[in-house]
Amino acid sequence: MKDVLRNRLEALDDEIKTFILTNESVTTYTHTYHRVISEINRPKHDAKSLSKILEPDRAFTAKIFQLMASPIYHRKNITTLSDAIAAVGDKDLVACLMVFIKQKLIRSSRSKFVRANTRHAVVAGAVMRHAVEELDEKSLHMKNLGFALGLFHNLGELLIHENLPEWYAMFYTKAHQFTDIPLSAIEKEVFGATFAEITALQLSQWDFSKEFIWPIMLNTIYSSGTTRTRVPKEYSKHTQLLFLSIAISLSLFPAEDGVDDYIKLHNRFDSDRIEVCSRKLSFDIPSFLQKNARSLKREIAMYIEMVG
Repeated sequence: MKDVLRNRLEALDDEIKTFILTNESVTTYTHTYHRVISEINRPKHDAKSLSKILEPDRAFTAKIFQLMASPIYHRKNITTLSDAIAAVGDKDLVACLMVFIKQKLIRSSRSKFVRANTRHAVVAGAVMRHAVEELDEKSLHMKNLGFALGLFHNLGELLIHENLPEWYAMFYTKAHQFTDIPLSAIEKEVFGATFAEITALQLSQWDFSKEFIWPIMLNTIYSSGTTRTRVPKEYSKHTQLLFLSIAISLSLFPAEDGVDDYIKLHNRFDSDRIEVCSRKLSFDIPSFLQKNARSLKREIAMYIEMVG
């Protein structure tokens, strides 16, 4: 994998490459994330042991208490972090921490693009989490991985938009000029790599695992309709499932001002490609949505509450 990532990195423009290699804006939080994951994987962990890891981070703990007081939980009486963690549960705690990390990368939170990008990400994360469970991967680790893949799949786009706006403006102009061309082809022409590859490069700098990085990077193959590139067997299922989850998430987008343009820009999925992936995975999209409608609605509301 290192050789593949190195080749992608070398293809980037020097300004973008330098940014990725020196971007340490959330390393404190990614270290916390790795510690929380490690603790949750320990059989005898509990809310108190997790609170010891998270307590020093006042910004995140404030978000958790804010969530407790929200209409989602109605638990204003909770006053200790360990009680709040117990109420949220391991699964949602990890998800909320990931949402918080991504939020920390945002500079202009009031922009329509950021609202659309972050909401698309949390919806894709919620869909992907349920999708991996649908395929009988019910362990907490796999659910967390599924959510993380959906949440961070568009990280590269967010990073470019927030930190290198003139580059994003070039991409945006071309994307609107050439509506019949896959976005990944335009991304590659402008930046030297796709947003998915930029995401993978950044995540590798933050020491995330291969099972996290590969499906995001390889997702370009499905979103562009490329069939010549071989996807390694061990990552094939999650890569295809991520592609389907991203496509599904655009149909579940919370309706609000400013997101229509974002949806039109990104919703260039080949319906035949979606059908092929669905058939390969024996994944019935209408049945999945009907079965998970209520839980998806609740989870999406919770993560949007975390984003603010």
